Amino acid sequence: MATLEALVRQEKKKNKVKKLRAEGMIPAILYGLKKEAISLSLKRSEVLKVYKTEFGTNVIIDLNITDGTKNNKEQVLTYNLEVDAITNSIKHIDFIRVDENTKVKAHIPIKLIGSAPGLKMGGVLIQKTDSLYVHCVPSKILTEIEVNMSEQEVGDFIRVRDLDLGEIIILTNPDETIVRIASPRTQVEEEEEGAEAAEAGAEAPKAEEGDTKGDDAK
Repeated sequence: MATLEALVRQEKKKNKVKKLRAEGMIPAILYGLKKEAISLSLKRSEVLKVYKTEFGTNVIIDLNITDGTKNNKEQVLTYNLEVDAITNSIKHIDFIRVDENTKVKAHIPIKLIGSAPGLKMGGVLIQKTDSLYVHCVPSKILTEIEVNMSEQEVGDFIRVRDLDLGEIIILTNPDETIVRIASPRTQVEEEEEGAEAAEAGAEAPKAEEGDTKGDDAK
């Protein structure tokens, strides 16, 4: 459990939000549990401290909200982060209210553990999925989901359906492959097929343009 201080934000115009960020604050919004949405601002330095813990953005936060006249406390989870594509800094946060008896949805990162025997035989590790979408009560949210690779040989793969998280319901497609150990030849073939598909896609528009010009000429 972490704690953050937040101020109710009255100004919502673009230039005001830009000034807010320049002052070391992050604009945010809080909603959920059929209550009114509230616009907020939080100190960037304090937010980063919370997100750098082992729980990352999946940490449950006690949000102390001040509007100038009264204080209010809400228990929340980070629902969405808007990140600047160039600076990689947080531009905006969506918080969602939670309570201990109401299930929430969250993305939990996958961590591969153990040494796969197939890698020692020349296999290539290909990870297809790096997180799972789950549904559970807040107290059951994990920092990460461990996937054991210690018995994986060349040609083996692990699907979402192979995992058992107990009370945590996995919403990700059960047939989705998480990771597999491919032979070097298989990887090369896949790369070649991908390159051929890309070339075909690049050539297709040219053919269409040629056909169009032919029709115009008629």
